[in-house]
Amino acid sequence: MTASVNKPLIAVAGVFAFTAAALAFYIAAHPFIPADVTIEDDIQSINWGPLALTFPIFSWIGDFKGAALEVLVFVIILLFNRRAWILAAAASSPNPRLIRAFQAATRCSSSRWLRF
Repeated sequence: MTASVNKPLIAVAGVFAFTAAALAFYIAAHPFIPADVTIEDDIQSINWGPLALTFPIFSWIGDFKGAALEVLVFVIILLFNRRAWILAAAASSPNPRLIRAFQAATRCSSSRWLRF
């Protein structure tokens, strides 16, 4: 190891890696965990009110409805942030020269970014 490695941080990472491996082993060895049933019952007994209407959206992730929702959010962002159109065009372009031209056009000095 070199002197630039933070040894306490490596030790903490090792402890967390061991803990994650131990939990993974426990879950693989015991597919039914009684504590999960208790927690699940407690969460399902809570009246979430109007927040419960948003729960089906999470099941759309990875589905066609999720892709449609992403497109909708993307269009809304473009409507309210017209400068984002340039970035979207550059990002969706297969032409690397357009991307480089966009990067060169948006480069600013650090004094401009630090100005309030």
